[in-house]
Amino acid sequence: MSNIATISAPAVSSGKWLFTDLIAKNRLSIIIGVNHTYNAEVANMISRRLVTGEPMFDKKVCTRGSALYAGKLGKNRALTNSYEIHGKPHSKELLVMSTTIDLLNQQKIIDVVGKLNERGGLIEKGLSLIVFELSTYKSLDPVDAVNVSKTVSNLNYILENTGVSILLVQSEGSARRPGIRVLIGMANVAIKIRSVNYWKDRSIADLLFTKVNDRLLKSPRYLGRLNFSNVGEQ
Repeated sequence: MSNIATISAPAVSSGKWLFTDLIAKNRLSIIIGVNHTYNAEVANMISRRLVTGEPMFDKKVCTRGSALYAGKLGKNRALTNSYEIHGKPHSKELLVMSTTIDLLNQQKIIDVVGKLNERGGLIEKGLSLIVFELSTYKSLDPVDAVNVSKTVSNLNYILENTGVSILLVQSEGSARRPGIRVLIGMANVAIKIRSVNYWKDRSIADLLFTKVNDRLLKSPRYLGRLNFSNVGEQ
């Protein structure tokens, strides 16, 4: 895996934020946790609050915009959020993909970026964030040097040619793989979801920063606590 260690993110200023010190403009962020559903729930929370302008804990929305959710586990929640905000399951501000976006297929990524940048397309209409669930799609889970190189190259292509931010959602088990560690290295911010008392009540979890503004932390930094008791476990 040493040949992928030099892969880096594009040179984009991290001084501008969608959420102050949480989601940087035109950069990659990643959420990691042991429960796929909870990971997706947090990603949906971030997407919804980007649209409504509500802060995420004490992190204020600096630049409101629309969000595109691409993932299986969080799809229903994303549709519910859209309905609650706009009275319909699909809206121009909180969009939900009916199919996946294959991060290993360069031509499909080029096609998607082309559509996003079309006149009157989503970029022109204010798209600010794309959420990708890696946890539920094995084809998107890079485990070797070739897949990692393709994934990083295609993520960089999206960042460089759209100006949007990208939020990855990944399971903690896979996060131990070298390929996922490369994606964490590429990220501006990494957030870990950890159960407060795993053996008694898994629904209470803390959100912890493990990386902030391109800097890996020696000790995780507390972001906030959430109760997932109303969210189906998986």
